[in-house]
Amino acid sequence: MDWTSRSFLPRRFRRIAAIFFLAVGWSGWGNGAFAQTLPPGGAALNPFAARAAQEAAKRVDSASSANGGVRANSASSANGGVRANSASSGSGGVGGESANDASSASSASGGNRVALEPVASGANRVDVLRLKSGETLSGTVARISGNGGLTFKTTDGATRTVPLDEIDRLEASVGAEFARGVEAFELGRKLGDPAEFRRAIALLQAARKTDERRWAKEWATAKVVDALVALGREDDAAAQFFLICRLDPYSAFLPSIPLRWAPRAAFGAGESPDARRLAEDEAARWLPATKNPSGVANPLGRLLAASILLDSARYKKDAVEALRDLAVCEPPEDARSDADAVRTCRTVALLAAAQRWRLEILTNPTAETVDRWAETVALLPLELRLGPAFVVAIGNESLGRDDAAADGFLRVALLSSANRNLAERATARAASALEKIGRRDEAETLRRDAERRFAAGR
Repeated sequence: MDWTSRSFLPRRFRRIAAIFFLAVGWSGWGNGAFAQTLPPGGAALNPFAARAAQEAAKRVDSASSANGGVRANSASSANGGVRANSASSGSGGVGGESANDASSASSASGGNRVALEPVASGANRVDVLRLKSGETLSGTVARISGNGGLTFKTTDGATRTVPLDEIDRLEASVGAEFARGVEAFELGRKLGDPAEFRRAIALLQAARKTDERRWAKEWATAKVVDALVALGREDDAAAQFFLICRLDPYSAFLPSIPLRWAPRAAFGAGESPDARRLAEDEAARWLPATKNPSGVANPLGRLLAASILLDSARYKKDAVEALRDLAVCEPPEDARSDADAVRTCRTVALLAAAQRWRLEILTNPTAETVDRWAETVALLPLELRLGPAFVVAIGNESLGRDDAAADGFLRVALLSSANRNLAERATARAASALEKIGRRDEAETLRRDAERRFAAGR
């Protein structure tokens, strides 16, 4: 089964996606699609990228090289699919790097993640921690954080603190409800079934109430956030992510953060005026540097708050100021030497800078500016690149780089199946961009598939 079967794209659209990547070569930021696949024996949780996903990325990269790298594939036209265009790499797009290069960039900026697999267990919970060195530890997880890594108490009574980039996989013991919730989420992703996402939310919220472990509460909440985003309910997702911020200002579940990447004048299919009003009210409480609900400097909470309020007439100025501050985010003084804290802050800084592009895009950015944005996208962890890549595609569109814009929107559309609103917006803009460059048949194919893909209710 190929990687596209893990998304909820229709079968015909999955074929288009497969042809697309064989045609263009593997662009590093696209690896985010693999962050949600099922590794052997369990489910990978965002923000931990599965080892199986990395191997799959290498296979796709090898296949693209065998087919000539960045090169149009005539088979796509024969099958009525959407052709790829190599202009994206040469025109400020986000292509041009190999999977291995992307992995290195991700490691440098906060992308070191390990597969986190739920294992249903009884009262006697035992977690299994597998390190990249080959060592395996049994015991219990005491803490997981983007500031301080993972604290593990072994069965012989020893306590180990392990940086996240040294961990290969964590097999975490959870209750039956928790395990069924993760299973429902993955089934929803595979089938594109909103009912499964709703079932996952109910199960994971119930599991969160009974599991006293803080890191497990964060994990369950992150999956709830992911399910809400998949349903297009970004405002509800934000409210849930703020719960994570209360638990850990430097949460390792940062990649689940539901940032905004497009203007929100209209309500999406999964949104409501009440939910938006509540989200903006809550965001206003998190916008101050320290006088927020957590009572401490909280870069994750402040980043999400600024993202939500950037379109607000009342709070826009304060949101811009917060993003400026976060663009130079630094770890707490007592964690300046902690590698995980440094990576978390570097990721927050890059995301804060990318959020400001949403305003710069309205002022006709230069080609040099958009190219610089594309370079910044390549520095982000793989699972956080799609939103910024969408803004880069808008930048290319504003510059008249129609081929690059079409490919940029298309890549985001094909890879963001777990983000309903982003996928829907990117698909619409991809179809329009394809029409501009004379690829009308492909634009029509994309629109027909989109009608089926986004027709399901929530």
